[in-house]
Amino acid sequence: MNAAASLFSADNPGLPALGLVQLWLHVGWGTLLAWLGVRMGTRLGLQPRAAWVLASALMVWAWLPGPYAPVHWLGLAFQGPSVMAVLLCAVDLVWRRTGSGRFREGPSFWSGAWLAAGVLLGWALLLDTLALLPVSLYAWGFNAAVPALLVLLALLPWVLQGGSARQHSMSVLVVIVLGVYVALHLPTGHVWDALLDPWLWLYLNVRAVRAGFAGRRGVLP
Repeated sequence: MNAAASLFSADNPGLPALGLVQLWLHVGWGTLLAWLGVRMGTRLGLQPRAAWVLASALMVWAWLPGPYAPVHWLGLAFQGPSVMAVLLCAVDLVWRRTGSGRFREGPSFWSGAWLAAGVLLGWALLLDTLALLPVSLYAWGFNAAVPALLVLLALLPWVLQGGSARQHSMSVLVVIVLGVYVALHLPTGHVWDALLDPWLWLYLNVRAVRAGFAGRRGVLP
């Protein structure tokens, strides 16, 4: 009984080690800045080599010590980025660098479902922050049983649709994110922070609006 109560309790959250938090700030924000550099360089019409030089410069800048690095100020303002945001950017960087073929999010229905899930989760957490929900959704993020339930939900498209891991890459990415969270408790010891952050949520909202006009769906950049 005590073990079951502990499993479903949110009173004893697992927090990441301080050294890991500091390392994650540099790895996470460095990856996001590199991705932003490639995307900006591409949109500005730079040659691919120049875009990657810009991305590399931003990555190096992220590792400078103290207030000389943007990570110092980004960490103060926003803490560390979500594991999902960093993983999505890393996947897109690898695809752009190697040209080995984009990860697919599965059939269009599931692609739209993943996008909708991210958008709705962010809005629900915002409503919870404003105390407009009858239950505390944010508190569930400290519950030890929630990651296991989320893994089952993430694998649902794969179970129902079948196919390979490459065809359901969002399912795989969500499971990886949850695995990192369970093992390291990054970035804050809260499962919702591992799956979503304010910048990723804004990005998903923009993609959802654009999808509504262009008929395109999906979470991956």
